[in-house]
Amino acid sequence: MTGMARLTFGRLSEAWRGEAADFTPLLAEQVDALGSAIGVDLASIGQSEVHTAGGRRIDILAQGEDGSEFVIENQYRSLDHDHLTRGLAYAVARRARGLIVVAEDHRDEFVHSRSI
Repeated sequence: MTGMARLTFGRLSEAWRGEAADFTPLLAEQVDALGSAIGVDLASIGQSEVHTAGGRRIDILAQGEDGSEFVIENQYRSLDHDHLTRGLAYAVARRARGLIVVAEDHRDEFVHSRSI
């Protein structure tokens, strides 16, 4: 039996049928690849579908090598204000070190000017 393929970045909706059922669990298993892509050391196994107050769920909760938490919000298609503010609220509530947003497209106002 061969191992699971490594995560490569492209059009999410073309690669996985369902965001929550298919993509989120795969991303949670490979948060180290995501961390490597953005220059942050993340634990290799993320925790997905973490319950929060109000009946919402954090897509993925990851841990940095120093034990700090990172909230990961993933979304098919273009990142919108709803997902961004939801992710920020989760990160603030958990006192996370950072918020990482994975989406197919990011509107100009959500893109940091530094290239990664």
